[in-house]
Amino acid sequence: MEGVGDAGSRRRKYMGLVSALVLLVVVIVVCLNSSMVSSMQQATTAQWSLAALTTSNSTDLQPNSSGLSANHLAVNRADSPAAPTAPRRLAYMLYATDARTVCNALIMAHNIRATGTPMSIPIVTLVASDVALDIAKQLVDPFNNFVVEVVAPWQQSRVHLSHEYVSSLTKLRIFEERGGFDKVIYLDSDAWVQRNLDHLFHLGNAVLWAPHAYYIRESYVFGSTLLVFSPSNDVVAALAAALETPPRPNYFDMDVLNDLFRLDCGYLPNHYVVLSYTLNDNYTWSFKTKEDRMASTYVYHYSPWLGVGKPWQTPRSILNDKDQAYEPLYYDLYARYWQQEDTLCTSWLK
Repeated sequence: MEGVGDAGSRRRKYMGLVSALVLLVVVIVVCLNSSMVSSMQQATTAQWSLAALTTSNSTDLQPNSSGLSANHLAVNRADSPAAPTAPRRLAYMLYATDARTVCNALIMAHNIRATGTPMSIPIVTLVASDVALDIAKQLVDPFNNFVVEVVAPWQQSRVHLSHEYVSSLTKLRIFEERGGFDKVIYLDSDAWVQRNLDHLFHLGNAVLWAPHAYYIRESYVFGSTLLVFSPSNDVVAALAAALETPPRPNYFDMDVLNDLFRLDCGYLPNHYVVLSYTLNDNYTWSFKTKEDRMASTYVYHYSPWLGVGKPWQTPRSILNDKDQAYEPLYYDLYARYWQQEDTLCTSWLK
């Protein structure tokens, strides 16, 4: 028979074991709760990150209801791929109001292509609607991406209909928004392009860019043989308003353009367009020699002087009686025009 002392000892051991088991259960429960809370926090963070990424990648950013900061959204948006931008639409542009200027435009279009302008850039000629269809179609050439746009003639109201330049204001329709073009290089067709002009498509913003008219004494005057611009109907409206009451009869495209924009335009250096009769002058401008200037000239504009007119007004016999004081290039420019006229225009030009 056990004594009272032995029974008490066993009871104390039993109670100690129970206490240890209870403590172990408490520890296990605490650990499990901590693990679950951590997992829930991670899941919540992951869900919020996914929501932020989805929101930042959406086309229209919704109000920030996720509780994340705007900076977080901005970072995610910056990391997402940028939307592709549409390529700019570029074009060369010419104009024609009769059979002769159609021939000139055709020569110029081939001249531009010969300098290396890619076929992806169209050469668009604005042809007055009173030009015969069989003449205008000479400028249509899908292979070379030559395009014709028929436009209404724009006539100067203070000159007679027989005036040589009565329809020359038709040129100003180049500024009309057509074809979705972002940037246009315009050229007068009574000129010869020596060097490629495609780099002018990358000029910055200005109402227009044009070469300084070095042959006029006034400092701020530009020539309109070469123009670079983004089409704008606002510009057309300003031109039309200024031409409602022209200040004098001989008021044409270069006059109105300068009156409106000579203090706002961008000026190209002198050597971008040189008048043919000044080719022989000793101008050097920013070049070391006259020869450097001639080699750097982009466009020569056929300009009447001392009995020599435009190529179609000048007898070809001048090539047989050259003035030795003149640069050979002066006569070469006329010879080049006549060669192209024979190739491109003789069969239909009357």
